[in-house]
Amino acid sequence: STHIRSKGDTAFNIVNSILLVLFMLFTLMPILNILATALSTHSQTVLFWPVKFDLFAVKTVLTEPKFYRAFLVTIIVTVCGTAISVLAMALAAYPLSKKDLPLRRTVMIYFFISMLFSGGMVPNYILMSTLKLTNTLFALILPSAVQVFHLILIKNFFEGLPEALEESARIDGANNLQILFRIIFPISISMLVTVCLFTAVVYWNNYFNALMYISAAHSNLYPLPFYIVNVTEQFRDPNAAIVLGEKFKYEENIKAATIILSMLPIVCTYPFFLKYFTKGVVVGAVKG
Repeated sequence: STHIRSKGDTAFNIVNSILLVLFMLFTLMPILNILATALSTHSQTVLFWPVKFDLFAVKTVLTEPKFYRAFLVTIIVTVCGTAISVLAMALAAYPLSKKDLPLRRTVMIYFFISMLFSGGMVPNYILMSTLKLTNTLFALILPSAVQVFHLILIKNFFEGLPEALEESARIDGANNLQILFRIIFPISISMLVTVCLFTAVVYWNNYFNALMYISAAHSNLYPLPFYIVNVTEQFRDPNAAIVLGEKFKYEENIKAATIILSMLPIVCTYPFFLKYFTKGVVVGAVKG
C-alpha cells in the first residue's frame, strides 16, 4: 500500500511539475516577446529573441520627459495610495475581527455588497466632481483605497491571532490603538506586507481612475498606464510620420520599450517581498 501510494505521489509530483513549467512558459512568453521587440530594430518580425539588436526604442523612451513625469506620478500614487489603503483596511479589519462587535455582520454585508456591485461610472464621477477631487492626485488614490478582498484577508488573519496577547496588554493599561499599533501590527508583518504588495500592484497598473477623473488639460497628472495609451495614440495621428520622423518607423519597438520600462520597478520589488508573500496569503485565507 505504501509502495503504491509512493508511486502515486511521484506521478502526481511529475505531472504537477510539468504543468507548472508549462504555465511558467506561457506566462513568460509574452514578456519575452515584448522585451525582444524593445531591443530589436524596426520592421522586423520578432518572437523571443532580438532581431538586429538596436537600443533606439529604449533610448527614445528614456529621453522623453513625459515618461519621467508619468513615472513620478505613478510612484507618488503607488506609495501614498498603498500607505493610505493598507492603513484604512487594517483599521476597519481590526474591529471587524472581534466577534462581540455590535452590528458586525451588518457591516460585513455592506462590504460584501460593495465588492460585488458598484454604483456605476456616472455616480462615481459626480461624487468625485462634487468633492472637487477631479484633476488631482487624490482622484488617482482615493477611489481605490478600500479593496474589500484585501480587507477580508487582513480580518481573517487578525481573527487567528491569540486573544491572550490583547488581554495581557489591556491589563497593562493599553488602549485599542496602542494594542493595534504596538502588538497586532508587528506580529502581522507577513500579512501586511503581502497586502501592501497586492495594493501596490493595483495602484501601479490603475488606468481607469486616470481615464475617468483626469482631463487632457491636466496631462501632467497622467500615470504610466495612461501614458502608455497615449504613446499608442500618437502613432494614429494622420501626420504622425512627419511629426515623429525616425521614431515613426520604431512604433512597435517604442511601445514595447515603454511597457518593459514601466514594468521594471514593480517586478523588481517581488523578490524582496517573496518570503512574506506565501505565508501571508495562506494564513490570511485559512479562516473565514
